[in-house]
This record gives sequence, structure tokens and C-alpha cells, in this order.
Amino acid sequence: MTDAQLRTLRQLAQSLNYGSGPEHSKQVKSLSLNIYLELVRLELLVDSKNDCKILTASALLHNVGLPQKRHNQAAFDLLETEIPKTLGSKALSSFDMAAILYCVLWHRGSQFQKRGKVEIFRPGHIRKLAALT
Repeated sequence: MTDAQLRTLRQLAQSLNYGSGPEHSKQVKSLSLNIYLELVRLELLVDSKNDCKILTASALLHNVGLPQKRHNQAAFDLLETEIPKTLGSKALSSFDMAAILYCVLWHRGSQFQKRGKVEIFRPGHIRKLAALT
């Protein structure tokens, strides 16, 4: 994911009021990145700047399905169409798109099931990132 794509996703989150206002999503972002960096320091995860961007985007977008009861599913469905529309010709890679969508879907400790036609790439790795969101 490029910095420009991440900026656009941040603007998308802002335009959707982060689902529940900016404070919670920004705190989730901060905590997610802090935990991620500590896991890297402990050598429990391998550092990837792309993972940091995925965590940032996922944290900022994870509540956009609110106020629906199953907001993680609502957010997944909304973002599956809104992210490509928002990014236009600067589309995310299939992996980055799926990683963000599944982090959003699984941030509530879901049963880690596939949703719709979105393929799950590296499911073990994405489960770890989702646990941080």
C-alpha cells in the first residue's frame, strides 16, 4: 500500500465519521501499532511497513458499520465497494484489500470465516493483524 492510498483511506474514514467519531478509531490505531511494534521487538512478528499501513487503515475504518449490531459485517460490505470507488485507478492490491476487509470483519473475534467472494490471503497472518485491530 502506498502512502497516497493510505491518505485516501484516512480521508474515507473521516468522511464516514470513523463510524463512531474519530477518538475511538484513532486510539485503536495507536494501540494496534504499539502492540505490533512490541511484538516485532520481541521477534514474535516480522516487521513490515505494509502491515503498519494495513493496521492503520483497518483501525481507522473498523467501526464504519455502526450503528448496526453486526457492524463488522456491515463495514466489510460497505468498504468492499467504497474502497475501490474511492481509490479509483489507484486500487489496492488484492492482498491489501483483503487484509483490510478481514481485519475489519474479524476485529471482534469472529470465527475467521470467508465472506462473499473476497479471497483470504495468508489467513494466519491476517488473523494476527485482526487481533491487533
